Amino acid sequence: MAFTFEKDEQLIRVVRRHWLVLLWRLLPIVFLALFVELIKTVLALLPTTLSSFTLAIPAELLSAAILLFYLFLWMAAFFVFTDFYLDVWYITSKRIVSVEQIGFFYRDIKSFRVERIQDTQTVVFGFIHTIFGIGDVHVETAGEEHEIVMETVAQPRKVREIIMQVAKTHQDV
Repeated sequence: MAFTFEKDEQLIRVVRRHWLVLLWRLLPIVFLALFVELIKTVLALLPTTLSSFTLAIPAELLSAAILLFYLFLWMAAFFVFTDFYLDVWYITSKRIVSVEQIGFFYRDIKSFRVERIQDTQTVVFGFIHTIFGIGDVHVETAGEEHEIVMETVAQPRKVREIIMQVAKTHQDV
C-alpha cells in the first residue's frame, strides 16, 4: 500500500477502475498490432520483384522498423496497464485515500478525512456504462482540496452508499 493506517483505522473497501476500462484502452493498441500484421501479410503475398521495387527498402530495415513499432506498442500497453492497476482509492473508517499514478514514476496521493465529507454524488453516462455499472463517484469535502473523483469505477452507487454510511457513522460518534 502507498500509505500507512492511523491508530484504530480499518480498511473498509478498495476501489479500482472497472476492468472494461482497461479493455477499452488496450483496444487501439491491439488494432494497431493487427493492422501491422495485415500489412506484413499483404507484402508477403506480393511477388518478390514487385515488393522490393515498390518499397525500395531493404528487408532487414523493414523488419527492424516493424520490431521497433512493436516495442513501442508493448510499452504503450504496459503504460495503460500500469495506469489502470495503480490508480486506486481506499475507503477506511477515518478517511478516503486517493492514489493516482501519473506517468511511470510519479504518484499523486490525496487523503480526505471522513468528517470533512459534505456531499457525494454518482455520475453514470452512456448506454454501455449503464449496462455494465460503470460510473464516477464525486466526493466533495471541506478544506483546500474540495473534491475527490473516483473515475470509471465499478458499481458507483454502491461505493457512494459505503462512503455515506462511513461518513454517517463517523458523524454519529
